[in-house]
Amino acid sequence: MNYFGNGVDDSSGYVTPGNVLNDIGLSKSTAKRLTAQVEAEDKAKKKKKPARKAKGPSAASKKAIVEAALKKLRDDSWARYQRREDLTNALLRNLKAKMPVLEEKLAEYTGHWNYEDPIYRFYHGSYKAYYLQDATRDIVGLLASCGPDSAPMNEDFKRIFEEGTRAGGFKMEYNRDWHGNTRPIVEAFLHAKYFLEMAVKYGKELEEPANCLPSGWAGLLYFYNLR
Repeated sequence: MNYFGNGVDDSSGYVTPGNVLNDIGLSKSTAKRLTAQVEAEDKAKKKKKPARKAKGPSAASKKAIVEAALKKLRDDSWARYQRREDLTNALLRNLKAKMPVLEEKLAEYTGHWNYEDPIYRFYHGSYKAYYLQDATRDIVGLLASCGPDSAPMNEDFKRIFEEGTRAGGFKMEYNRDWHGNTRPIVEAFLHAKYFLEMAVKYGKELEEPANCLPSGWAGLLYFYNLR
């Protein structure tokens, strides 16, 4: 359609917009150019269609995704369980292999000079309570040597151990806060001695890791982060 032509539709005789533009002095060349521009805009509007919404996954696809995720979760859980079982078995073998050393160490730190006396020294306010630091390091070093590969020390006990051994020996100024400086030393020693006792007890009693865990064995497993 020529919007800016001679101003009359040949078939009907109706006045077109072109007639009006001609009346105000619009040249034929300008009318032709504007006609082409309007027609191009009309075609562009007709071609432009609303974008289709992207289709989501079908119900079957969603089900497959969920099943795959669940399978991976089961496989990962089983792998972690199997890894823990392997490490627990290795721990029990190591305890049995080192049982003579473990028993000797337990006897040493259950006797008079390395257990009864330094605990008494804490209440007596004597610097000899600090001897427990070396005892704690000795016990923990032995227990660590019994652990399976890739079994780091339990974070709770690690904090207790560090607080009980970081003082680096007795200093006179520690007397100003005797409990604050010395009680962590006693606490770390008693925790370490507990784990040593459990290592000896269940390293001898168990032939294989128990499914129904005795409390002491479960506690020892926590030392090695196997619980």
